[in-house]
Amino acid sequence: MEQSAHVYRNALANLRFSPNPVSECALASMIVLHPARHPFHAKWYAETAEGRSTVGEGRILALINREKCLVDVFMRPASRRGVSYEGERRILEQVPARRYRHDVEQVWGRDIPEVLGRTDEQVKANLLAILDDFWHHCFEAYWPRFRQVLDADVTYRAQMLAAMGPAAALAEVQPHFVVRGHDVLLPLGNDPWQPYEIDTAATGFTMLPTLVKWGMNLPNSGEADAVFSYRARGRGRLSEHQADTMTGLVGILGRTRTELLLSLDEPASSTAIALFMGVTTTAANQHLRALAAAGLLQTSRFGRYVLYERSQVADDLIAAN
Repeated sequence: MEQSAHVYRNALANLRFSPNPVSECALASMIVLHPARHPFHAKWYAETAEGRSTVGEGRILALINREKCLVDVFMRPASRRGVSYEGERRILEQVPARRYRHDVEQVWGRDIPEVLGRTDEQVKANLLAILDDFWHHCFEAYWPRFRQVLDADVTYRAQMLAAMGPAAALAEVQPHFVVRGHDVLLPLGNDPWQPYEIDTAATGFTMLPTLVKWGMNLPNSGEADAVFSYRARGRGRLSEHQADTMTGLVGILGRTRTELLLSLDEPASSTAIALFMGVTTTAANQHLRALAAAGLLQTSRFGRYVLYERSQVADDLIAAN
């Protein structure tokens, strides 16, 4: 007997990689639920203690249950590249209240947290108020930094799509998917999910990079958007600047090149590196060429693109500091 699976028709033809500030903010409720499991966000968690107190951690945790299932309405494909929180928030306002109630019941059953209210309209209004408060008190100031890392990841995925095709690009971020023609299947194994089948021709099939978690967040029901989170590359860049403790390297290389070198524990293109550093590709290439000439970087070719990563010499230098 064939294993049960969720089936997403025409998914490869409609595959996109796209971050969404609304989704990333909502997923951050997982850090509040399990802060010790998110070491890369330790700085964010410490600095937002007052903000979380203002919002109320009980309210934040109404977005996610103990099994780490997030309310589906906040896991959305971004309406366009580089969209703002305000732009996505306006779209959320147009979603019917009954959809919010449905998605909350998928997560909490009939035991809906009191902070969300009871009627459809109350549930919608309270969910949006929690999201707004969490964003403004805990997330808005950090989003530009988070977005740099997420955009660099999407740039890498776009290069992989162009060089290797959608099946290979999908396999790298989530090997559990099974590709059959243009369709994508997610085998359920022993998971207690009710299998469903949806056509993504109109809605799209979105892989959502996130800095929050390791595993994949998938829709709780077939009525939700086909949006799946995956671990974005470069999450270590959210930690405290290691360059502060690398005074020897900074003295030789300068702070910018030291930070660039420390960040390259995963291969990245010059375009992605430029996005993360907030400089032009030309400026990034100048730094990369200098580090490569010194034997601190090695390169590999990926289709039309050149990827850079630290060499063993660089790793030895970092370990010695």
